[in-house]
Amino acid sequence: MRASYADLASGRFLILADFNTQPQSLLARIMRADGTEDGITQPTISVLRARDETGAGSLEAMLAHAGDRLVLDGSRSAELALVRDWSAYALLLTSVYGPPDGATLRLTLRSGDGEHSLSWSRRVRIRPGWNLIRQDLVEPADSIDLAEVRAIEWSVAESASAVRIFVDDVVLVNNTETLFGADAAAGALYVFRQGRRIHVGAKERFELAFSGGVAVRWTSGAGRNLTVASGLGPWPTPLPDDWALRVNDPIRYDDPDLFRAWGPRAAGKTELLEAGPLRVVMRGTWQFPAAEANAEPMHEWQFVIYPSGELYVRVESDSSTAGWRFPRVGYALALDGRAGFTRVADSRGAVGEDDTTFVLMTQHGDHRPDLLWAPSDPAGGTRQVELVSEGAARIAVLAGDVDAAARVVTAHLLRIWPQDIDAAPEARSLARDYQHPARLTFSHGRIETDAPGDLDHDGYNESEGLYETALAGGLLRVTFSPGSIVRFQPRLRVRGSAGRECWVYADGRILDASQRDAAGLLVVELRGPLRRDISIEVHTRGSDRSAAARMHSISRVQSPPPRPASG
Repeated sequence: MRASYADLASGRFLILADFNTQPQSLLARIMRADGTEDGITQPTISVLRARDETGAGSLEAMLAHAGDRLVLDGSRSAELALVRDWSAYALLLTSVYGPPDGATLRLTLRSGDGEHSLSWSRRVRIRPGWNLIRQDLVEPADSIDLAEVRAIEWSVAESASAVRIFVDDVVLVNNTETLFGADAAAGALYVFRQGRRIHVGAKERFELAFSGGVAVRWTSGAGRNLTVASGLGPWPTPLPDDWALRVNDPIRYDDPDLFRAWGPRAAGKTELLEAGPLRVVMRGTWQFPAAEANAEPMHEWQFVIYPSGELYVRVESDSSTAGWRFPRVGYALALDGRAGFTRVADSRGAVGEDDTTFVLMTQHGDHRPDLLWAPSDPAGGTRQVELVSEGAARIAVLAGDVDAAARVVTAHLLRIWPQDIDAAPEARSLARDYQHPARLTFSHGRIETDAPGDLDHDGYNESEGLYETALAGGLLRVTFSPGSIVRFQPRLRVRGSAGRECWVYADGRILDASQRDAAGLLVVELRGPLRRDISIEVHTRGSDRSAAARMHSISRVQSPPPRPASG
């Protein structure tokens, strides 16, 4: 089993069924839509199809009519039973052999019995031949009791004819693997992989889970998911010119027809690019297999996550030759409407008198997480529409907009910490800091304006939340001027610092010089809030070297630092 399924390589697993022995066929049964079984040909063990590397048998089942269900619950067996407590596992693996034309199945998990019965379902598209279905258990955990699972069901979601399937190797897996921050202290970053997801969090503050290229879960360190299973966003959304006026016909940001010209289905991919005490960087990609040859439309999200609760998101959409359905592009954020989020309006109007815009979603009460969203360009928040799903299970805010060019790139700030950003003045102050960068005056060194994430090339990288600077002769002297805006935790990245020992001073006081990005560049963090000018100096020794030599240089004991000019 370990050799056949990569998820079993690290961590424990439990085989619910491998269908290599005849008695295991009694674990399953086929039921009609009305719950009856009379006259139905029940599942059998077959050697016609099997995952040969794990055994010679599989479970063969014929779903002959609409509503027929293959139920794995052990009710027909006097000897075998379905293990009910799944709470120690993160992933459900199932191998399913699809018919020649493929099929769309509905996977359902049920817990409890009688009045305590709960269910969760999702649709799964299976191709002809063997398919490995990897289901994260954190998703159904919001709807059912994983400590009391009673049944696994498969039914046909879309078919007018009979469908024959084969099922093999139903396995529960705990594949949790710590990637960074195993012993993280309060407020420090950590990263771990669990199920199909990568979890990123700051201990006792917040946690995000990424899967399929997007953030599919947000919690305040514990408790319910504050976003929706399809993802938080920001979601690129094609918009007609009159989108903000469609009160009776609002835009559906998640309507598949919006991107039908890009391809039938996007392939999602999640990558961890950087993990360290300073920050975590995640990249998600949706690639569309367009019908037109040589066209590869895509969406790409890059999340730069700091322990302070700042998330800087760069969103790139490339329509290739497929084009956009509408002439405008906006962005949507989606939250769980049952969590009690409400939108706080800016008393100054859609655009404040200081040219600042934001979206603030709050939960009433102390110590309940709030979400602040500010586009890097204030014009991106001038028009906003709130979208509430039927039953209020989901609440989304759509804001925009920009021209639907072949390639659209935007940057956004999301703040999910500190908690209790409850009022417009607080939100406006944080948004102003992001949308209106401070002024830097150099006496030694220079500003850098060519960073890929610096969309307007002014030296402030709005995609990563830092100012781009460079040494001159191994030295940097710069005055950071907040102006009339409060600066909360500004950061300066210093080019030319990789592989060098560094000493940092702010108005003559020694600052931490240990913060580095994945390329080994020094990142200077200033403690806020800042309301006055501050002089920063960076002294260095050494020269750029290979990554291995650079890490050796960083780790060895440093000699006394040079005296700062301002001291």
